[in-house]
Amino acid sequence: MTIKSFLATIQFLTVLPLPRYLRQEPQMLAGSQVHFPMVGMIIGIIVATIDTCLQNTLPIQTRSVMVVILFAVITGGLHLDGLADTADGLFSLRNNREKVLEIMRDSRLGAMGAITLVLILGLKMASLSEVPANLRQAIIILAPTAGRTAITCTLTFMPYARSEESIVLTFLKRRSPWHALWGIGFLLALSVLQFKAHGVIICVISLCVALMFAIWIKAKLGGFTGDTLGALSEVSETAVIVMGTLLSGNPSLNLLPFSYFCLDNPALIVLWS
Repeated sequence: MTIKSFLATIQFLTVLPLPRYLRQEPQMLAGSQVHFPMVGMIIGIIVATIDTCLQNTLPIQTRSVMVVILFAVITGGLHLDGLADTADGLFSLRNNREKVLEIMRDSRLGAMGAITLVLILGLKMASLSEVPANLRQAIIILAPTAGRTAITCTLTFMPYARSEESIVLTFLKRRSPWHALWGIGFLLALSVLQFKAHGVIICVISLCVALMFAIWIKAKLGGFTGDTLGALSEVSETAVIVMGTLLSGNPSLNLLPFSYFCLDNPALIVLWS
């Protein structure tokens, strides 16, 4: 896990500007999937910070829309594009694997892709609006972390579905079960740090959702593609955000180390429940 590999991961997964002298060559992505969960957390912290800065200015519904927009902007729409292409292919009612892969390769947005985007984005926005205020920033941070952890696990254990060359193959040159174990451990630690015992439940459910989705993809295509990785990330993110709404009956939960984001706490004191 080198600094160059970490910078290459940020460069690949986000549009965050890096100074020219810090930019890395694509070959540095080999094995860099181990950094995906950390980059997901960084994305979440950036978005949570912006959301908190606006909490006394904009209503929660507007901020929820902005959070979803920021997730898309920071990643350059990379995962949403994969979600749309995956939906176009898998919901095309084609039983021929090669035909499905061909549809997914088409850059044009189809009806099923558009419908899926509307449903997923709408569910994210609606769910974020219902997440309790004292858990909101924690969920915003955890969601992209879970999405990138799901990608790390898939890159570790699943075969690549296409026969032609792709940048995805760069990741497979150096993959190890330790990458997945590290990612799961990182996600679990972050979940427990923020939600205590509830964090274990959130982590397990998000991983189960990712696993079921991955198994379905494997059954349909025989492996993953770059598009299905994006779809997997979006589905996992959405699962975490939806679970956040189920915690509304537990107002005693604190944000723990992330509670300093709360602007109505002028002393910026971390409250431990």
